[in-house]
Amino acid sequence: MNGSEYSCLLILNITELIIHLLATCPISTFNFILILKTSLIHKNLKFILLCQSFCIFCRSFGRILVLFSKLIIGDILWGGPEEFVLIFGFAAFFRNFVAHVLVIERALATYFVKNYENWKKPYFNFIWFPIVFILALLNSLNSVSSIILNLATWSFVLIFAILEIIIFTWMWHYNDKIFQNQLFFRHSLTERYQVNKKIF
Repeated sequence: MNGSEYSCLLILNITELIIHLLATCPISTFNFILILKTSLIHKNLKFILLCQSFCIFCRSFGRILVLFSKLIIGDILWGGPEEFVLIFGFAAFFRNFVAHVLVIERALATYFVKNYENWKKPYFNFIWFPIVFILALLNSLNSVSSIILNLATWSFVLIFAILEIIIFTWMWHYNDKIFQNQLFFRHSLTERYQVNKKIF
């Protein structure tokens, strides 16, 4: 590696370290505390968002440790100890899977809009959390060694993403239909009011 390549990599590592120190870690911590203190959102959504913020913090903190280690030992190409790589790899996989869980939860909240707020039992969280935990753990442990597992996981995620696009489209049409019905209802009330008051 020549001097300009080394300088470029050093600048990139320092920039990433600054971003994690000044943005990612503080924002994810603030977000975690904010979500933890709020009582305005459903418990399922709250747990999902808390997990997501925690994973973002863990991944960022792991990267900070690796980047500091690189700078201290002077080896910019060093990937870090396997333990750190495992921790922030797990956090990254978990965070990516949680985004899909969030779509499912919001779809359930939209579809069961009349009853969803009354569902206080954490059954949904008991179902998704162990599944996502196991998937993230398997993928972080085998991310380097198992090409088949990586291919299977990302194929599954791709299929799931296509289904999510279909769900988003359905939710958009469903919510738009409700919104249009409310607009029509409001409009007819206004006309009725004008007729009653003889306003033209």
